[in-house]
Amino acid sequence: MSALKISFKNEDYLTYENGKIAATGCHDFLKAVKEMITKNGADILKWSVIPGTDHSSLLINELILRVKNQWNYPYNDTELCHCRAVPTEKVDAAIVSGAHTTESISRRTSAGTACGTCRTDTVKILDFRLKAR
Repeated sequence: MSALKISFKNEDYLTYENGKIAATGCHDFLKAVKEMITKNGADILKWSVIPGTDHSSLLINELILRVKNQWNYPYNDTELCHCRAVPTEKVDAAIVSGAHTTESISRRTSAGTACGTCRTDTVKILDFRLKAR
């Protein structure tokens, strides 16, 4: 597997390359990564996804699922909300940073505030992020 890099808001980074994990970010994020390594060892293939909806848990789970080739993100277009030209990445970042309802996602991103067609896809992404196990 080539290098895999997961990031959030250009602040928290997880990199996995040649079986090694590197992390950079806020105190809570670094603490969560360190706890995972201490508890489970450095072999991510032996890790299980963890409970939690905070950004650290969501990023760690993404890395685990990607390394295991189990990351099946439910939406693949670059733009989620065509009416407001909201990128999928912006909606995903809102979810990772704590927007866990369609209303809070709409407030933070403006996605789904016009015709509402994208709300179904927003819910799919929200459910995937919070329930991916």
